[in-house]
Amino acid sequence: MALITIMILIILISVAFMTLIERKILGILGNRLGPNKTSITGLFQPMSDAMKLGTKNIISLRNFSYKIFYIVRRLILAVSLST
Repeated sequence: MALITIMILIILISVAFMTLIERKILGILGNRLGPNKTSITGLFQPMSDAMKLGTKNIISLRNFSYKIFYIVRRLILAVSLST
């Protein structure tokens, strides 16, 4: 179980850094600086993108408790990461 968890973490971290490298290369090809909004070299840009995606609302909720919506969202994330 611990080996699988470590492998999943390694894969997630490598995907984040591959995204960063891809953005840097596309920035160089497009003659711009690339992702450097969240830190000097853009190391925290993939985490910032993940947080932005997690807080983005795709549908508008009317007459609904936002507290329940956000609690369930975080609960689902915690359960999926712990299994």
